[in-house]
Amino acid sequence: MSTETNIALSDRLTDASNRCDAAQLREVLAPDFVAHIAGSPQPLNREQYIEAILQAQQAFTGQGYVTEDVIADGDKVVLRGKIQLKHTGEFMGQAPTGNQIQFDSIIIRRIADGTIAEEWQVTDRFAFLQQLGVIPAPKP
Repeated sequence: MSTETNIALSDRLTDASNRCDAAQLREVLAPDFVAHIAGSPQPLNREQYIEAILQAQQAFTGQGYVTEDVIADGDKVVLRGKIQLKHTGEFMGQAPTGNQIQFDSIIIRRIADGTIAEEWQVTDRFAFLQQLGVIPAPKP
């Protein structure tokens, strides 16, 4: 597949994730898809990944992932961006705060046979937890 086609497929996944569109997620993710998320005890399969996105929708609203840079080469697409959300529902035992939350993320996606076969995510969980109110912000 061409670089442009791989980027377009990655964009479809980002869009489906932001809209919590389970049907479109299943279209773009390979049946044996694996997500490696930094800080998670084990990789997620396709259904676990989709379920995590749907659960997040219950606690957060907003724009979701905003891509700032894209680099593609061969079968990989790399995204650098921000996740922008509003905390509107319970999450990890934390009552809704109404806080606007924004944190950095880097995602690498591997494309195979016209679908996304694998993903690696690294996000600034510390900033996320501070803005959520789980970890106190440093005092100036």
